Amino acid sequence: MTRQFSGQSAWRPIARGSPRARRPASAPASAALLLAGALLLGACTGQIGLRQAQDQTCARARLDAAARLFDDARQQTIKHYTTRVNQALHAAYYASADSIAVARSIRRCWDFDRTYKTEAIELIRTNILLQRMVKLNMRDPEPLVATTLLQEQYHEIFDHDIDALNVGPN
Repeated sequence: MTRQFSGQSAWRPIARGSPRARRPASAPASAALLLAGALLLGACTGQIGLRQAQDQTCARARLDAAARLFDDARQQTIKHYTTRVNQALHAAYYASADSIAVARSIRRCWDFDRTYKTEAIELIRTNILLQRMVKLNMRDPEPLVATTLLQEQYHEIFDHDIDALNVGPN
């Protein structure tokens, strides 16, 4: 079934001479005045205008933060050597781990390039060396406890006894 139209279209273009087609002459002037007022208000409040360039970029700020964390880890290590406090070693290890994490996050910066990459790699290497040194100085007060724990876990996994195996020299 087709629908019959009455012959008149529902849409008609507005004639050029009609009152609806004419705009008042003051419309462009009032729009320009409104825009100028908004710009003036924005400039006075500091929202719009020339912003000063940031002192540091994303990668530089992260590298500096990682370097500060490394310096903190180094100071904690020095504190351990002077006072023999074990908590200083733990603080040094965690500060070094945080420094590595911050240095690795530089990849996500928008201004990441080769110079920042090489600096980050060197900072990560020095932090890893510091972590190794800290681990060597962390002494277990009872090393036999860790050995017995590992042996108990080994017995849970395997059903035969370790001592029953004659692996060593007779």
